[in-house]
Amino acid sequence: MLDKDFQVQNENEFRLKPGSFLQLRNKLMVSTGIVLVLVVFIMVWLTQGVEPGLWIIYLILPGIIIFSTYRAIKKQESAFYTFRLTVTPEGVTREREGLPSIFIARNEITRIRKTEAGVITITGKSNMNAIVVFSGIERPEELERLLSAMAPIETYKAPWWQKLIMLLIFVLLAAVYVTLASDSIWISGMALLIFVAIMGWSIVTIYISRNVEQRVKRWGWLMILPLFSMILQWLSRWEL
Repeated sequence: MLDKDFQVQNENEFRLKPGSFLQLRNKLMVSTGIVLVLVVFIMVWLTQGVEPGLWIIYLILPGIIIFSTYRAIKKQESAFYTFRLTVTPEGVTREREGLPSIFIARNEITRIRKTEAGVITITGKSNMNAIVVFSGIERPEELERLLSAMAPIETYKAPWWQKLIMLLIFVLLAAVYVTLASDSIWISGMALLIFVAIMGWSIVTIYISRNVEQRVKRWGWLMILPLFSMILQWLSRWEL
């Protein structure tokens, strides 16, 4: 029975290993760099002839994004190591500095997944507030033993489109820009509608998630500004 696993109090708390942040940061930076290179290539190709000299912006922008991403990730290092996962007979609790705690009761756990990279996701009633356990967690075998007593641990492989979600968003943005510069109002309207729907869903997700810091939520609403700009640009093309 699971209750026997909790006779020693300290064994049900799990933290991240020293050095695990560096591994995660390197993976994020490499993946971000690869995606941005592909984005630049595709956006230059899609927008060629639309506006002369636009390719220069596409060459400068990735450098700014990579630098900003590095600084943002670096600032998370101290908070990253405050991560604490507590497994009890009642359920699972995740605590981390700067984020509200998440508790998923044992009888509310709907799914536990483990990716090929060793990341474990514990999902309760809401997919938005799942508990994500990075591969750098201490005593992973012990943790999996405790979690498997609550629900089966499924091996999960992310679909290809999920891995390229950032690339797809940038490509869609380029498509919106190209169609806005074209003569077809209806095609640009459809492309804009899809982009606004995706970005709107992203904003709502950020706002209701307990895995996103409050300061990120405050700045996240700035994403609305470029959406309004594109909508106004599209509306201005109608002859009233």
